[in-house]
Amino acid sequence: PKQWLVWTEDRGRGWRMVPISSDDSRFLRVVEERLAQRQAPADRVLVIGLLARLANHFRADRPADSWQMLFEDYAADLAGISEPHMREVIDGARRESPWFPKVADLIERWQTIQRVEGERHRRARVLLELETPKPWEA
Repeated sequence: PKQWLVWTEDRGRGWRMVPISSDDSRFLRVVEERLAQRQAPADRVLVIGLLARLANHFRADRPADSWQMLFEDYAADLAGISEPHMREVIDGARRESPWFPKVADLIERWQTIQRVEGERHRRARVLLELETPKPWEA
């Protein structure tokens, strides 16, 4: 049987070589496709809508035009973040932040999500032989 790397929750330590079935391969293809789809950048209007919704949870005395300028700036700074990731970032900020977050706070949250999901995507691609493993994984 062919030797494959498998995903482990401990970030790669203990990757072991095991055979993979065709059913596993089909499942991995679906996972890989979904992870790839989650990378498409979100629409600017959607980002502004999510930011406006987030702002509703924080008390702030700003006029509407000031909020609009702030949302436009944030949307420009957050361009390139996908819709699913943006929703996760905004939800996390709403639940965990005592104040309206700065762009840097939102980007930091996104980078954490991106790192974990990016590694899962890479490992799925390795298992499907669409990408070569890193030297220490072989």
